[in-house]
Amino acid sequence: MNRQNETTRNVLEVIPDILLWIDNNGKLLDYHPNNHAFLFDREGGVVGRPLEEVFNRDLSTQILELAAACRKENKLQAGELTCRLNGSVSRFECRIAVVDNDSLIAGWREITHLSESRKGELIKGNNKATLVLLTESSLDEAIVRSFEILGTTYQADRITLFRNHFDPDTGEVFMTLQQEWSHAEITRSLNNLQFSHVPYHPDFSRLYNSLQKNAPVIAIAEDLTAAVQKFLAQMEIRSVVIMPVNVRNLFWGFLGIGDCRSPRVWKEEEIGALKAISVILGAVIQKHQDQEELTIARLRAEESDRLKTSILANINHELRTPMTGILGFSEILCECLEQSETRLMAKNIQISGRRLLATLNSMIELSQFEAKKALFKLMETKLNELILMACEPHITAAKQKKLGFEIYMNESIFSFIDENLFTQMLNHILENAVKFTHSGTITVETGNEWDAGKTWSCIRVKDTGQGIPEEFHELIFEEFRQVSEGYNRSFEGSGLGLTLSKKIVELMNGRLTLTSHPDQGSTFTIWLPSSQVSSPDFKSSIIEAEILPEVPEFPVQVTSADLPSILVVEDNRLNSDLIQIYLRNQYNCDVAGDGEMAVEMSRNKQYASILMDINLGPGIDGMETTRRIRTLSGYSHIPIIAVTGYTMDSDKEEIINAGCSHYLAKPINKTELSTLITSLVGKKEPRLSIPG
Repeated sequence: MNRQNETTRNVLEVIPDILLWIDNNGKLLDYHPNNHAFLFDREGGVVGRPLEEVFNRDLSTQILELAAACRKENKLQAGELTCRLNGSVSRFECRIAVVDNDSLIAGWREITHLSESRKGELIKGNNKATLVLLTESSLDEAIVRSFEILGTTYQADRITLFRNHFDPDTGEVFMTLQQEWSHAEITRSLNNLQFSHVPYHPDFSRLYNSLQKNAPVIAIAEDLTAAVQKFLAQMEIRSVVIMPVNVRNLFWGFLGIGDCRSPRVWKEEEIGALKAISVILGAVIQKHQDQEELTIARLRAEESDRLKTSILANINHELRTPMTGILGFSEILCECLEQSETRLMAKNIQISGRRLLATLNSMIELSQFEAKKALFKLMETKLNELILMACEPHITAAKQKKLGFEIYMNESIFSFIDENLFTQMLNHILENAVKFTHSGTITVETGNEWDAGKTWSCIRVKDTGQGIPEEFHELIFEEFRQVSEGYNRSFEGSGLGLTLSKKIVELMNGRLTLTSHPDQGSTFTIWLPSSQVSSPDFKSSIIEAEILPEVPEFPVQVTSADLPSILVVEDNRLNSDLIQIYLRNQYNCDVAGDGEMAVEMSRNKQYASILMDINLGPGIDGMETTRRIRTLSGYSHIPIIAVTGYTMDSDKEEIINAGCSHYLAKPINKTELSTLITSLVGKKEPRLSIPG
């Protein structure tokens, strides 16, 4: 220093530090400026002056605070000083120690350039850790790998992540060590039960309050409370930075970075960088929580869909099976009964059964559409022929109600559609038109129209029914909704047809619109994007339905020996009786009530075809029965027709894969059954004898 001899001064010159001697009152006793003589350049000298007169207020306050702590604790104090002079900022690392009862010595070292270099290292380390946190699929693995990077970057010995948890019964908050990284020479604490379920109150209340306010805790272990010192000592930590980790703006837990070798003074740039990484860590934890919640929601939705599908499949089967008997036997009664009153009763049973079946079909159609709409493929199709085929059954229904039915094909129209869905959609709209019209005419028109900047293929279905008030135009497209609802509704039906139609049109990138007023009928317009320029090969025409004359039936007696043999595998006696009545005088029918019996009967007799129910009660089901029969000699290519109430698309695929060659849904139709078997088996010409 200035008062020392020449030798001492030469020694001090090689020390790159500023040295100060100060007394207990903060007066400068002596100094060594090193390369910072400008700090002490005062007229009249600076020795003997208070520090406030030597330096600016901010710098002198920082030095005096460290000196006061040093005298109070009677041990070395370290910290960083910031000096602002002439618009520039210099940073110093400062250490102060007690010399004797009256004085202290302070050593400064400028770290401004070192600080900038260190800041770059910290940013680089944070970036590496962030990349790991954002790209690693496992949160635990991401945290472990990022902590390893941070440990090297911050020259730390231990990094810990504690998570808070709340006891709803007591209202108490606890902390538990969630994840940890430590230097190879440091014992890990992750499996130590002393760091699990640790209450914040009372020993760590101050820590909790600070972190909850988003304020970090930076301290040397010896300066903390006895309880916190003991807690840190168990992890061998002598100096620590504790950063709050917030998830969804709530205090989730904290990140701890510890030095186990010395009472380290953490630099300002280190603290700033650790704040940044704690924020990133909270965001990554939130992202993984969101993903986990989405996964749980998806699994629950999939389970819900699976249960819904299972319930629908069971309801579908349990309704279709008895419907076979109801519709089948009521049809036979209508043919056999002579008394008009009882025949009308049988006819009413048929009508009621068909209504129930229509409701069931609509529910299944809607369910399957929602489940498989992503799988439908749209192909460019000429729509005119499809429209004509869809109109045929509705022409007959209109004739029965004494309604006119007109079709105007003004030109060919094309669009990208799924043929089955298109037909299904048009059937629902035509069915409604006939259903809600009591007099007048149903009209179907086609043509190309320009709207909203492009060409549309349009199909209009007009009726002369009662019309729909404007306030109900949106409601009728909702599931299970109709204009007339409640106990006094005017029309029966499930209210699903228009819902499904609208969904189908939108799937095909089109729209379904309605124009209607009370007592003026309704017009539903299907707008589908046109796929090509029209070619006028269809002339405007009116197509009317022909009513075919009834052909009288004659009782026919056929010799059984001339008929092909068919095996009916059905556990429901009513259904097997019905099938035999449907096929009498055409085929010889044997009945097996379960799968084992069917296999044995097939082994002992060669059948031309087999009708196979799928749900056969206890024992093997129809699919396993089919597999076993296929292994028998002579049955590899015999038609096996599944006759079942399982009608979901997935059911059909599974049944066909099991070995059934064809599929009929219950309730079965007499004509459909007979036509299919005839096409597969054929019939010998029977010998007839006509009474008379």
